[in-house]
Amino acid sequence: IMVDGTGMCGACRIIVGGEVKFACVDGPEFDGHLVDFDGAMKRSQMYKDEEGRKLLELQEDDRQRIAADLHDTVLQNLSLVMHNLELSAKFVDYDPIRAKLEIESNRKLVKDTIDDIRGTIFDLRPMQFDDFGFKRTLENQISNYKNRTTMEISYKVDELEGLDSIYLITVFRVAQELMINSIKHSEGTKLDISISRTASNIIIKVSDDGKGISDGAEAIDNHFGLKILKERVEVIGGFVNIASSSQGTEVTVNIPTSKEG
Repeated sequence: IMVDGTGMCGACRIIVGGEVKFACVDGPEFDGHLVDFDGAMKRSQMYKDEEGRKLLELQEDDRQRIAADLHDTVLQNLSLVMHNLELSAKFVDYDPIRAKLEIESNRKLVKDTIDDIRGTIFDLRPMQFDDFGFKRTLENQISNYKNRTTMEISYKVDELEGLDSIYLITVFRVAQELMINSIKHSEGTKLDISISRTASNIIIKVSDDGKGISDGAEAIDNHFGLKILKERVEVIGGFVNIASSSQGTEVTVNIPTSKEG
């Protein structure tokens, strides 16, 4: 493993002939008879255990987010439908017109709830990935958001052919989370999405002209959705930069697609 190429991070530390060496500075070639492979394997397992714990934490955070979304939408809508149906039953004998209006209102509410459930299922696994690929799937999602907000949404998305599915899913989730955050919380009028690919990175930029995150850096760090997003990106070696003011918010995400060393 090589992180900075200077030996300062210690990630590539290894024992060779009883001496500490750094693969990025002293290597990468060593006499195999002198390498402490047992120690190297123990260090590797230590990082695997840490990665496993981090993945479990991410999964639990996602479960909490989904549970919160279901509570805020589906559960409340169904409770309202039940209340309205009870009300309709009282009107049906002496005010059938009012009863029909209540039933029609419930029909629309049930339809909206079904759409919310479909959206949650899509968030769990965008099935269009398998049929249309990354770019068209994301464009379809952006088109869906355009129909659900008054914000003016513009976008530029590169095709990400030939990448492992873990990168595609991560990029999709990151863009999705950032768009949802802007639409729900920014109170802005414009939203811009850019996803570009370089030789070794994927760069995601999402910006809006909304009110910003007014409580500063601490609020950004503690923001539930952004916290999950940062952890998801860091697991695959990326980083997130957030710039926010009263004139809007811009989030830049850099995800490496190649590894050195």
